[in-house]
Amino acid sequence: MNLVFALAMASSWLTKTQDIAIEGQAKFYSPDIMPRVAVNRGFIDDPSEYGAWLKEEGVDGAAALMRVGDIGRKFTIVWENGTRTRHIAIDCADFKHYSRRLELGDVVEVDWATAQRMGMQGPVPVKIVFDVELKWLKYIPI
Repeated sequence: MNLVFALAMASSWLTKTQDIAIEGQAKFYSPDIMPRVAVNRGFIDDPSEYGAWLKEEGVDGAAALMRVGDIGRKFTIVWENGTRTRHIAIDCADFKHYSRRLELGDVVEVDWATAQRMGMQGPVPVKIVFDVELKWLKYIPI
């Protein structure tokens, strides 16, 4: 891998996704992994808090997006059948796997419970729609 390409990939992985929506394939984590990730990332103190924490956050599940810069963002997954589910990103692709994941068209890995609710047997096409951050609104006189 040449240095310019490596620096571009690192810069991309470190920053949040700038697009409002992206399309690709969803995969899923094995059972009980996402609650442990939530603990490891400091979102909760104990895996038993996972369900209550999701409810408090107003989401249907947690997920891993491809970029470390997206951790903490909320977004909607639009599934093939039109169903929409809300998620919070608490994990990301490992940098050494990032470029390969992009080549494969991966955009998200959902928690086991979401995969079960959606009947996932393997990768499925989805659209990710990020919550729009309207911080600039506070500067508009009303």
